[in-house]
Amino acid sequence: MVSYYKTVANRLIEIDSIINGCWVSVVDPTAQERKMLIEEYGLDSDFLKSSLDEEESSRVEQEEKQTLIIVDKAGFWGGGKEKSA
Repeated sequence: MVSYYKTVANRLIEIDSIINGCWVSVVDPTAQERKMLIEEYGLDSDFLKSSLDEEESSRVEQEEKQTLIIVDKAGFWGGGKEKSA
């Protein structure tokens, strides 16, 4: 999923499409979205590969006019018993 955000009056708001200076948030992109990010938006393909690697650590990296921000969050994947009502 690809979402776009812009900072307006010190608040982050979601916008409908890409504009100059906006944030582009990408979560679990489809093959079509990955192609769009590289071909239409000019995203560095190595940035995209890094962001999709589950072993990547949280970090910020800059290349030319692009900034990659990878946020790694903790999660719980099973191991516990589910409660039923």
